[in-house]
Amino acid sequence: MNNQIKSASFLPHSVPLWILGSALVISIFAFIVITQFDTTRLALFGPTAKIYLTAIQNGLMSAVSILALAFVSFLFFKKKIEKVRVQFTNFYFSLSNKKQNTLVLVLCMLFVFASNAENIIHGYFNMDDLTVVGLNHLLPFSKAVITPYGNDHAFPLFITEMKILDVLFGQNPIPYNFFFLILFSLIPFFVYLSFKKLGLNMLSFTTFLIVFAGAPAWTEIITGFYIMSIYPQILLFFSIASWSYLAWRESHTPKHILIFALSLMLALASDTSGIWVLPVIILFMLGVHYFSPQPSQAEKHI
Repeated sequence: MNNQIKSASFLPHSVPLWILGSALVISIFAFIVITQFDTTRLALFGPTAKIYLTAIQNGLMSAVSILALAFVSFLFFKKKIEKVRVQFTNFYFSLSNKKQNTLVLVLCMLFVFASNAENIIHGYFNMDDLTVVGLNHLLPFSKAVITPYGNDHAFPLFITEMKILDVLFGQNPIPYNFFFLILFSLIPFFVYLSFKKLGLNMLSFTTFLIVFAGAPAWTEIITGFYIMSIYPQILLFFSIASWSYLAWRESHTPKHILIFALSLMLALASDTSGIWVLPVIILFMLGVHYFSPQPSQAEKHI
């Protein structure tokens, strides 16, 4: 049991405060420098440059807040944090495998929602979104689903989703936000399932969840600018394909091969850019084959 707790820690046993402190100081310095920047100098580059600068400022503000909270927590509340960590880890291992997975899925959804709550509640449509919705209104669905958008986008799956959501919810953006919130939350969940198959501990997954799902750049993509949601969906299908391949190595059951093939097909149907999934999944499979432990060995670390 002690070995399980050590390998599946949700928080590190000891975080060097000098690392947190140094990162905090650097982030504060960078935030001060960028806030003092004269934004009028960006006028030559158009309004987009100012948007990017604002996004960097918001990202640095988030980084300073998180690092400051972490620094203070580990400086003054380290013992209490360690106690909570042990209690939570013991509770996690007391659950069945299905309940463990359900708990992590709920945590993924709560984390993603907390990171994007304001935009989800105050959802909106962008011009491109209205254009895609309009395809289903101006054309029969059978024709809209094969009509490309722009010069380089063809996403029959996305058109199908928008048609279904349009029939169910009309032009209310909030249900759309929650739909894509659930899809986005499934990405770290399937990464968690893959980490378990590879024998990686919960600290590795927690770090991934915070860095990936907590990135401020996702906010505009999954809450409002819906046409961009094709990219998180491609990531979702890639994460499902990765997990299903690992599950097949373990069980050699046909259903996992079916899920694997279906995931790749859906990634390609999401957008033409989904083609990157094919070479990357091949590299992933080769890497797993040559560098990861056999399934029986990986299970010992879970």
